[in-house]
Formats: sequence, C-alpha cells, structure tokens
Amino acid sequence: MTNELEDNLKQVLGWHKLRVQCLVQIVLGLIAVRTVNLKELACFFSGAAELDSTYRRLQRFFAEVKFPRHVIAQLGPDHNAGRFGRKPDYFNRWS
Repeated sequence: MTNELEDNLKQVLGWHKLRVQCLVQIVLGLIAVRTVNLKELACFFSGAAELDSTYRRLQRFFAEVKFPRHVIAQLGPDHNAGRFGRKPDYFNRWS
C-alpha cells in the first residue's frame, strides 16, 4: 500500500522520491499517533536517527515544502458528486 501511495503522490506532486517518502511517513504517522505534535510524530519514524534529528527533519519539511495549489484543490470534495442536484452525504454531517 505504501508503494502505491508513493507512486500516486509522486505522479501528482512531481516531487523526488525521498520527499514523497517523507510525506507518506508523515501521513501514516499522523494516523498512527493521532496528533499533529511534531515531537510525538517524530517518535513514529523508524530509523537510526535520534529523536531530535527526526524532529528537525519534520520542521524542515514543513518549512521548505510548498504544496501546489492544484493539489490542495483536489483534496476538497468531489465537485461531480452533486451533479444530480443534491449535496453528497458528507455535507450533511457538518451542517
């Protein structure tokens, strides 16, 4: 699953492999630790690096990486889902 996610993100974002791998680890880590605290997220990353090094790596990632606007727009609701004149069900949960 991870390789498929990496391949899809690499194609959509046009980033190099290591940056995409970092993003995939961040996404999986966010799901696993259920927090956006970078110190706690750093604990999720596997590897030989020390916790502080991983924490700084995460800080650098968010400081340096710019997400293309067209990608952010694709993360929103599917605009075709309501083509029959009614809103998709997920809109009802938030109203």
